[in-house]
Amino acid sequence: MNKHTLIPKFLYYTVIALIGLVTLGWNPGMNSQPSLGVDPESFTASHTRTPKPTRTPHPTMTPCPRRDCKPAPSPTVTPSKTITSTVNPTPTPVCSIYASPLMVVNNQLTFNITNESVEVYIITTVYIDWPDTATQELTAIDLAGNVFWSGSEPTSPFLGTESDWIGPSSYREIPPFSDRAITFTFDESLPAFSYFIQITFTNGCTISLGN
Repeated sequence: MNKHTLIPKFLYYTVIALIGLVTLGWNPGMNSQPSLGVDPESFTASHTRTPKPTRTPHPTMTPCPRRDCKPAPSPTVTPSKTITSTVNPTPTPVCSIYASPLMVVNNQLTFNITNESVEVYIITTVYIDWPDTATQELTAIDLAGNVFWSGSEPTSPFLGTESDWIGPSSYREIPPFSDRAITFTFDESLPAFSYFIQITFTNGCTISLGN
């Protein structure tokens, strides 16, 4: 093959290449790179920059005006005082009242009550326990001959209160610095022993005796 044959082949391939470039849209006056059909100005980047997190500031400490300043101590809670109510005891009365020994005479039981104070003593209750028998009964109580109870009490013991008394309250009084005999009358003769008596007065004093 001579050089005259090679030149026509070179021209042939050159023309084929140019036709291909023209087909792809190549223009000798434009940029040498072929267009891919995408407008660069219409392209928007999709990557968004994430902002950094905001730092939270630390609490501000109040400066102490002195060098030796120490934190103020927490306040101490003082418990409230418990109020305790005090109940004053009832004073014990001073009792200047006395009883003599018991004396039994036939069907009567008697003794003296002596008041050694400046106040009047008035009987409020009388309790008596005697040797009980099938037929024995208490029939009356008197003070210095003034009967302030009468009836028929067949069973020992007996407790008389103010609602049981008869006559005025003076029948049950022992005046200041004096004595009065109190007598219990029964319907039959009495034994000499086994009695117990307790008398209460309006001021709270009592006398008790027995044999």
